[in-house]
Formats: sequence, C-alpha cells, structure tokens
Amino acid sequence: MPDRSFPTTRVAVADVLARWRAEAPPPGEAEVPLPEAIGAVVAHDVATAAPVPATAVALIDGRAVIAAETFGASPYTPADLSRSLEVAAGDPVPPPFDAVAAADEGTATTADVALAPGTELRRVGTEATAGTRLATAGTRIDARLAAVLATAGIPRVQIATPPVLLVVDPEDETAGVVAGFLAGRIAARGTAAVVVSPERADRASERPWRLALFLGGRAIGGHDRAWIAATASTGWRTIGRPALRPGETMVAGRIGATPTLVLPARVDDALAALLALIEPWLDDGRTDVAADAETRPLARKMVSAIGFSELALVAERDGAWDPLAIGTFGAAAVAAATHWHLLSPESEGIDAAAPLAARPLTPEPRESGS
Repeated sequence: MPDRSFPTTRVAVADVLARWRAEAPPPGEAEVPLPEAIGAVVAHDVATAAPVPATAVALIDGRAVIAAETFGASPYTPADLSRSLEVAAGDPVPPPFDAVAAADEGTATTADVALAPGTELRRVGTEATAGTRLATAGTRIDARLAAVLATAGIPRVQIATPPVLLVVDPEDETAGVVAGFLAGRIAARGTAAVVVSPERADRASERPWRLALFLGGRAIGGHDRAWIAATASTGWRTIGRPALRPGETMVAGRIGATPTLVLPARVDDALAALLALIEPWLDDGRTDVAADAETRPLARKMVSAIGFSELALVAERDGAWDPLAIGTFGAAAVAAATHWHLLSPESEGIDAAAPLAARPLTPEPRESGS
C-alpha cells in the first residue's frame, strides 16, 4: 500500500540523488511518438524506409488523367480519355494516372487542356527518396526537425534517453508558464518533456520515464492536487522532503523505478529544483557537462543555515559577485541575478572577499546526449 501521508522527514539533496540513482535503472534508449520526442536526442540515424510519398498525391480537386492522352487538347478540340479518376486534394493518385485536371478542364471522358506529366501532382519520392537520412545520431529534435519527420511520415523515433513527464493543471496559468520554463531547460539538456494533466498522471506508471515532475500550487501540502495525483499513481514510494531552500515544501519519491518530484509552481522553487536536483539528475553519468563556473571574490558576506542546501543568487558588480539572495527569495531576485551557487548543508556561509565559483543561470544548450 503506497504511503500517502504527507512526509515531515528532511532528506539531504545528495541523499535524494543517491536514492534515485540506486533505485532507477541506468537510462536507456526509448522509442516514443514523435510529439513526445521534441527536445530529445536521436539515438540512431533516422532514414526513410520507402519513398515519400509512396504514391503520387493530388494537389487539387479534379480528375486524375494520363497526361499523354491530353496532347493537343483545347476547348475547341477536346482530347478523348481512355479513363479518368475523380480525386480530391490530398487523395492518392495511382498509376497509370500522372496528372490532375481541374474540374472545369474537361469531363470524365474528355480533356480541354493539354497537361504535362506531374501537373497538380506531388510525385512519388518528392519529399524524400527511399533511404534518405533525415537526422543523424546525436541530433537534438527541435520543432523544425520534428516537422520534417512528420511530413516524411515517421510517427515514432528512437531517442537516447526516456522523456521527463511533467504533470500540470491546464487551468493553472502560472503552473503552465513554470512548466514551460522547466521543459525548456530540460530540452536544453537533450531530454524531451511530455506535459499531461493530473487526470493523465497515471502515465507515470505506464512506462519508464527519466523523471516525473508534478507541479502543484504555490506550496505543497497533503491536500495539494499534485501531491494527491502523485501518491495515487501505481508504485508511489516517498523518499522525503529535500533539505533545500528554496523548495522547503517539495517532496521527492519514486513511481515504480521512476524518480519523482512534487514541487510548487513557483519560479524560485522551480529554479532550486532544477539546479540542485533535476539538472544534476539528467547530467548523471554524462561526460560532456561543461565546467562553466566563473570565480570572483564575494562582495559581501553570505550567511547560510546548517542542514540545508541553499541556493544563492548573485550578479557581477565591480569585478565581484554581489549576493542578491540566499535560501529564500522572490521573483525580483531571480530577475536580477545572472549566476548562482549552491551552498552545502555543512556551510554556515561565505565571508566577504572569499573566492566564489558561480555558474550562469542561462547556460548554453547541449547538442548531444552522449
């Protein structure tokens, strides 16, 4: 029986990641529907198995004809047709027909206009010939590539790692925007994010996910819709409340083998979760994580609470890091900050003038998931 009582136990951020790592299998490839692959990295080359389109397609409403039979046709001397086929735009046009005449360019048995082969027709292989490579292994699927693959009739793709599941109330506009922020950062790491409503939260237990994120209200409690949806999922197990600030009300757990986090739909909580838990989890085992920290002296002393990992936001001022906020802050501090540093739970703070390694809040996107 899943434990659905709201937890009070604090768990160190490092221990949450260790529990996820111990209980989740190593991320492997996943075959997913194309709409769920946007942001992910292609695991293997993607090529067309057959010509696209495989059959000629009418571009207008009219009649499919054999172009050679319309030679010399005009309204005054119509050409006789051995056969024709009424078609609508988008219909397949089978051989031997190789052109489409408009409805006013003849009848079922005559043509009033001479047509060249291919007239008003998308020919076989126009989009791509058989064996055309559309994406190479390691390519990130952006919206343009997804549109290419869809047009080429490729409904599913093999991606390097399973997607992240984002459970969001569609009627909560703030949650939707925060989910978009999370999804963008997740995609920048070569992982797709699939957004569903709480009514479809059961998808969390239907297949392996790289991570499941449930966005709730402005703080998580026992009556929060996201908490209820997460704990109702088959296989839910509670790990505890990460000892993280911001993020004191979020809850870590797992659904089956999938690491799971229930968090408030606030920018400060989302940012702390991203930097302390989500991105480190997605980067686990990767060899291409950039060492993008920049070291400067600290302009003023920072004080931290022992027992919590605390997120510090800073901005450069006169060659030093100016601490804007630590542990507890609002939207204004997030807007003003350019870099961040996560203080360990053993830290009581950092003295003024001490060197501080801070990382940019907006890192460069990753192009490879290897």
